[in-house]
Amino acid sequence: MAREKKNEMRLRILRERLDWMVENHQVKLQQRTFSFIQDMITRLQRGKGVSPNMRKWVDTIIEDGLEKVEVDGEKGKLLERITAALGMAHVSHNHNILGEFGSKLGRGWSLSEKQQSWLDKILAEAETGPWVPSPTQIQTMQDLMNLRDSRNSYWYQNNPGTARAMEEISVFLTASQPMRKFRFEKACKSFAGKLRELESPRFDVGDKAFFKKSPVIILTAPRTSGATRGICYDILHEGEAREVNNESLRKRRG
Repeated sequence: MAREKKNEMRLRILRERLDWMVENHQVKLQQRTFSFIQDMITRLQRGKGVSPNMRKWVDTIIEDGLEKVEVDGEKGKLLERITAALGMAHVSHNHNILGEFGSKLGRGWSLSEKQQSWLDKILAEAETGPWVPSPTQIQTMQDLMNLRDSRNSYWYQNNPGTARAMEEISVFLTASQPMRKFRFEKACKSFAGKLRELESPRFDVGDKAFFKKSPVIILTAPRTSGATRGICYDILHEGEAREVNNESLRKRRG
């Protein structure tokens, strides 16, 4: 019973130490310690054995607590910027490498010229703030979502960059999660041909066209449509208005 209560105490304090590391953005800066504490919590919960060295480290963490990684001078200022960036959601894709650089600086090590250049770019992105699309760009994102299913899963498997860009756009529109501008530009480039039809339509309102060899009148400007999986127009066909995919329209019969 006494041992069980002692393990419960250890678990409680170790969880508190993990919470402290998360709140103070120390997870990436002290990744080895964080992973060790997680492993010890799992072991204690499952009743697994712990080696003498492990138990000694656990007891030190419990009794002495953890120290926040802090460095003086220029390295200290750089570490402060890294720590701040680790709390920014819009650069979460760079948190791992930021943690690695922060860990090096926390140990008093210097970065190579190449590493410093890389870090400068990451911090510049972080400190500029999340990209805020214009209303026009948001409309283009919505158009891209309507065009998304014009490509099948096989195409996306062979174009993972576009697949990831489309997924980030979807998350941005539904959950307002920050995304990077280059992802948006990647998606626009992949669907440039279809988007160009919106800017330079093949047909103007009132034009005559052919649908399944039947003459029709164009009723609207082009727009994207999830239903037709592409660019569509409203047409007057045999006395009725209907929405049709741009690719099914012809300028000449035949």
